[in-house]
Amino acid sequence: MGNTGSRDGGSAFKTYVHTTQMPPGCLCSEGIPSKNKFKYEERAKLLPEKTSALLQKRGAMATYDALVKELADSPSGMFGSWAGGAKHLWEITSKFESQFETCKLKIYLCKQSTKDGEFWWFMFEDLTDKASGTAKSNKCEQGSLWKEYGSDKNLGGGW
Repeated sequence: MGNTGSRDGGSAFKTYVHTTQMPPGCLCSEGIPSKNKFKYEERAKLLPEKTSALLQKRGAMATYDALVKELADSPSGMFGSWAGGAKHLWEITSKFESQFETCKLKIYLCKQSTKDGEFWWFMFEDLTDKASGTAKSNKCEQGSLWKEYGSDKNLGGGW
């Protein structure tokens, strides 16, 4: 979608400055728009083809739809931003972790801050992929931030 967002069907995420390759066994969404532009009816546009296929294969589309519905119905902050400095975005995503895990997926909310702004996206890890769980580090190599839901452990930087 435009100059930023998913690349190669969900295998990488591009901001104006960086392209972040997803770790093995992981695919990403398109960029999450600001709250005032986030519409439930446009939920399919957030999923590139490979990511959409993964969610369908794992039976997680209903969970994804419920996540997007709750995000779309959440309160807005000033000027159409995510309320509480994206606090609702983090909290709502966290609520859906166990439902995605039932489908053998782990969901991550990713953020990258650059001089051009903040970029947010979802990453889905296929827990049945033998390569999954590899190549993650806590080094901030590419400036990305990700958090493992269901724990208080902040996993830090990029991949």
